[in-house]
Amino acid sequence: MRVLYGCAFALLVVASFVRPAMAGGSEPVTIECPSDDHAQALIDQSQGIATRPSKHELVLHVGRNAIHLKEEPPYDQAGSESYTYCGKVLDYVLVSHYGDSQWLGSLYRLDSGKEQPAGYKVLFSPDRRYYLAFTEGDGVAAEILTLYTIDGKKLWEGESLIDHYDDTSTVFDNIHWNEADVIEASIKCARKMRGTVKLVQQGDTWNWAPLPPGCKLQDPEQ
Repeated sequence: MRVLYGCAFALLVVASFVRPAMAGGSEPVTIECPSDDHAQALIDQSQGIATRPSKHELVLHVGRNAIHLKEEPPYDQAGSESYTYCGKVLDYVLVSHYGDSQWLGSLYRLDSGKEQPAGYKVLFSPDRRYYLAFTEGDGVAAEILTLYTIDGKKLWEGESLIDHYDDTSTVFDNIHWNEADVIEASIKCARKMRGTVKLVQQGDTWNWAPLPPGCKLQDPEQ
């Protein structure tokens, strides 16, 4: 449950587990949500941006708002709903949300409190025009990858594993932004590494290319 209340609050700087960028935005920036062992430490270091007034409520003080993220019962069971503060990155804070067997996340702008879809891991492009979010869905064996514009418009969605239910499954690994603001990944097909592919726009769609011999993105029957 997400509840928004208006209030005045001065924006502060918070330390977090973020790979820093060089000046001028010339490097990609990655933020990933911590394990449970480190979650409280990030709140303690947030200088008031994030607080936990109770065990099952996370409050964000961003812009002129206090955003109350309340976990719903049943509590403290396998699969129970949870919110985790993941730290500050660029002009945002990242919060992960687990519930209904899905691990998702949201970015909140520090200046306005605006919420944008994200994941438990977010990779910002070097030019800061895009970000790639990693989530996990109910019954999905792979990470779900979603490409957004910097203002949260969805451009593409795919999976890190395309399971053909035989020895020809396709796996994408080491997914990252290169210096040319293009997403790259190592590709493994039929249990063999095949090289590197890029996520490129082809007309109105996005696809991994060039696809090495022996690799496929879907089953022939589809």
